[in-house]
Amino acid sequence: MSELPPGEVLQTSWNGEIIFIRRLTNTEIKDTVALPKTTELDKAFEMNQITPAGNSSILCCSAICTHLGCIPVPYLGAYKGWVCLCHGSVYDKFGRVRQGPAQANLPYINNSVFG
Repeated sequence: MSELPPGEVLQTSWNGEIIFIRRLTNTEIKDTVALPKTTELDKAFEMNQITPAGNSSILCCSAICTHLGCIPVPYLGAYKGWVCLCHGSVYDKFGRVRQGPAQANLPYINNSVFG
């Protein structure tokens, strides 16, 4: 994790599941928290899903779109989180769905950051 620069996303496999690891800067967190609540389609997100990591924070989530199982592309869309090019679902940098057809956030992967 220490080699992943702040502001970057890594797609990898963990325990047989494709996941995203996003290292969020403090500015990205502040900007994403400030997004309007009215555009959240799934309200089931808690800030404890973002793990502090020194001068940045880590989000680990599934890399599978909750609509039909495609893999969203990072850094795209109005929220610069992920966009599923197959059907147009848009996620913010916390993996919260902001535009459907998906109706659920990218599932959070429980994690810990050491050291």
